[in-house]
Amino acid sequence: MTDWCVGAFLLALAASGDGAPRRKFVELGWDIVDTAYLRAHHAEMERNAPFDGAMIRVAGKTADGKPAHSEWCWDAVPWDRASFQPAVDDLHRLGMVRRSTGKDGPQFTLNTSNPWTRRARAMLNLVYLDPLLDDLSRISHKVILFGEAAHGGESLGQAIDLLIVTTARDRHKVLRALAASELNGRLRPTVVDGDELAALPHRNRALYDQVSRGLVLWER
Repeated sequence: MTDWCVGAFLLALAASGDGAPRRKFVELGWDIVDTAYLRAHHAEMERNAPFDGAMIRVAGKTADGKPAHSEWCWDAVPWDRASFQPAVDDLHRLGMVRRSTGKDGPQFTLNTSNPWTRRARAMLNLVYLDPLLDDLSRISHKVILFGEAAHGGESLGQAIDLLIVTTARDRHKVLRALAASELNGRLRPTVVDGDELAALPHRNRALYDQVSRGLVLWER
């Protein structure tokens, strides 16, 4: 059920686009739409809503018939799986989940090729990286997330590619911060100083092109 909760909380409807990074405006107030509303109005929301994203509620019932939804997914109260089927069907019609047949009947998983769910996964990577960025902000000039992790790749556990611009003097501090990070097993960092960054288009054009399509997470 974790994937459903992640998707419900972090669904991003608007593409990030190219150009300079900007802050995203996802929600104002406490209004959270359910899956039925999203299915009925998603096209209008994408055209006219002043937001860069949306938060959605996946609703059903608890095992004893009381209302339940994805905002309460962190407690230990058992849910009635069948009661969530209409919400799952809504997400399936929107292309956000895939349906397959298992030994116990229909199975649903997030459709990671769908642009909405890819953006949600990319946002989740930013949440994971936040503690590391706090450390790097004191010893770097720029941090860029690039590759699959920047665009919501197929797996939540994919490698996290980072380009970190620092000084020759602080390079060892950056490497220590990376080694101490809880994400160390997933990190695939490239640490450069200013001169190495300037030479990157000539020395490694493929890497430069990937970085150019990435997300700037921090810049001094």
